[in-house]
Amino acid sequence: AGNTNQAIYSFSVQHSGGGTLTISNLLNVSITGFSAGDITNFKVYYNTSNSFITSNAVVCSINNPTPGTMSFSIGTGVTIPNTNTYYFWITADISSSATDANTIAVGSMTNTNVAGTTTGSSSAGNTMTIRKPSIGNNLALCVSGTSNTLTGAPTGGTWLSTNTGVATIGASNGIMVPGTSSGNTTISYTKDACVVTVTGTVNALPTAYNVSGSGNYCSGGGGVVVGLTGSESGVNYQLYNGASTVGSPVAGTGSSFDFGAQTAAGTYSVLATNASTGCTKAMNGSATVGINPLPTVYSVTGGGNICSGGTGVSVGLGNSTTGVNYQLYRGAAQVGSPVAGNTGTPIDFGTQTTAGNYTVIAANATTACTVNMSGSAVVAVNPLPVVQTVSGGGSYCSGGTGVAIRLDGSETGVDYQLYHGSSPVGSPVAGTGSTFSFGLLTAEGTYTVRATNATTSCTVNMSGSATVNIAMPAVYTVTGGGNYCSGGTGLSVGLTGSETGISYQLYNGSSAEGTPVAGDGSAITFGLKTAAGTYTVLATDATAGCTAEMSGNATIVVNTPPAAYAVTGGGNYCSGGTGVNVGLDGSVLDVYYQLYNGASAIGSPVMGDGTVINFGLMTAAGTYTVFATDAITGCTANMSSSAVVSIQPLPVAYPVTGGGRYCAGGSGLAVGLSTSDVGVNYQLYRGADAVGSPLPGSGEMLVFGTFTEEGMYSVVGTNT
Repeated sequence: AGNTNQAIYSFSVQHSGGGTLTISNLLNVSITGFSAGDITNFKVYYNTSNSFITSNAVVCSINNPTPGTMSFSIGTGVTIPNTNTYYFWITADISSSATDANTIAVGSMTNTNVAGTTTGSSSAGNTMTIRKPSIGNNLALCVSGTSNTLTGAPTGGTWLSTNTGVATIGASNGIMVPGTSSGNTTISYTKDACVVTVTGTVNALPTAYNVSGSGNYCSGGGGVVVGLTGSESGVNYQLYNGASTVGSPVAGTGSSFDFGAQTAAGTYSVLATNASTGCTKAMNGSATVGINPLPTVYSVTGGGNICSGGTGVSVGLGNSTTGVNYQLYRGAAQVGSPVAGNTGTPIDFGTQTTAGNYTVIAANATTACTVNMSGSAVVAVNPLPVVQTVSGGGSYCSGGTGVAIRLDGSETGVDYQLYHGSSPVGSPVAGTGSTFSFGLLTAEGTYTVRATNATTSCTVNMSGSATVNIAMPAVYTVTGGGNYCSGGTGLSVGLTGSETGISYQLYNGSSAEGTPVAGDGSAITFGLKTAAGTYTVLATDATAGCTAEMSGNATIVVNTPPAAYAVTGGGNYCSGGTGVNVGLDGSVLDVYYQLYNGASAIGSPVMGDGTVINFGLMTAAGTYTVFATDAITGCTANMSSSAVVSIQPLPVAYPVTGGGRYCAGGSGLAVGLSTSDVGVNYQLYRGADAVGSPLPGSGEMLVFGTFTEEGMYSVVGTNT
């Protein structure tokens, strides 16, 4: 069905009567068996050989025929030469809507059916069956997917795929196998020379994205989010845990997404299905979800009541597990660092001093899973007694009745114990809500008070202390004194110790020096003293008025510095000369004299001998001074004035000009100097003898005159 130019009948015409034979019509041809609509038209073809071709179509056709007798007009006719045989075919164009198995029956023909012939033999009729092949089953497959067996009707035909890269098909069994590329291929099915074609499609698989979100979570937690790194619109994604589906498929959005938190342990995979083609693709990888167990729950221990500022009470845990860390909390605040557990061993978090409700959270060191331990420990802090101030005490004279010690306040329900150093004095005194006295105390020392709450036993030291002294100042040793040089800052005088409440007066001989200095419990100094004499100290108790001489004294001697002598010498000398002397116009025994050029010492100190001192020739320019040091007292003094040493430069040496040879009886030869400097006199010499007077420099060439006496002439320049 659907094929054109199907040959349904053939016959031949042989011409042998001379001349030519023209065939103009086929008359009264019986064609039956088919139904109206099965045939779109009948046509006639001929060929000079017994080979059916369509290039020699006779212009005669019957369109949309109905069964019965029909004639074909051959138009201008077909002319057959003498002794030739021509072959003719009647063809049918089968409609695509033809009914399968209907027949086309052509009755037998004789020469009477062929207009233009007079004699001939008959040709038997022919019957053909209309075949309308069809292709069934699915023609849409997926790349590299499952093959599909196509069904062809009627059976027994041959299959063919035009694009084997997309899909191949078994020629006889119709098994269509998808390839590795998506696209279309033409599938043909041929049966009884009838061919039917359809388009087979191999659809692309969904794009493979990566499954994301592996991990473990703690038992009872929210699970682990499993997702996909990307997605496509029009593709549905089904999550699997092992072989079981999880929830409903999720439609792709064109971007990454997640399937939510998964709480069931297992290996999760994703299968993508194209909603239009049904093609599926397993996504890359998988996500593994594991469930970690929580630490074992143990009971919190300890707690109790403590006094404010006390050492606290212990908080612990009844047992522990290796590999688990235990964090103590007070309310929501962490206390200290986590403590590592040890299977079968309780934990002590130490003593806790802050009031609050203490709990413990255990965390597995590997999985980080946490759980609250059972119960809690409550630490209550009892307040200390209110701190009152100890007062009283003081100094009294030896043999007196002593001094009172008091407390400036008290609380009922609190007992107050007086201490002398670390020893209790008497029995505790019950607080009255007001001030009270512990009575008169005579033993020297420091007194303190400790309060104890009669109910909670919480104790606290009262503020301050009271000191009882027997009014006799302690004796300390006078320090300092010595020798110093006149004009110096003086020498310090002090005392090796002192007492609070005692004033100390310094004396030089019988004269008081300055004002009394209050003792502070440590060594004291009366400052630098410049007056010579013997210094003593008298201590006075400011309360009782008792006095005591301090031990020893300090003597100050004022030494005289060395006498000042004048520095001598100095002056100018010519560069390259031996220098000039520097000295001192007097000296004293046992005094060293050090020469300086500026701030630099020159040579070693010179010991005075009672006469003048010569430090020798000095060649370095500068200002020279002398510093004297008494070898016995160490006193020093600058000597008066200074000596200045200056170095004068030499005149510039210029070439001597002239001289030479001249004839006896001649006028002689000139001698001169190539140039000269102002401020310099130039003396001509012949050998060692001066010739004439010096000439002053002019800044120009000098001529000493014309000389006839033989000899070596030279010139010496002298700076004026």
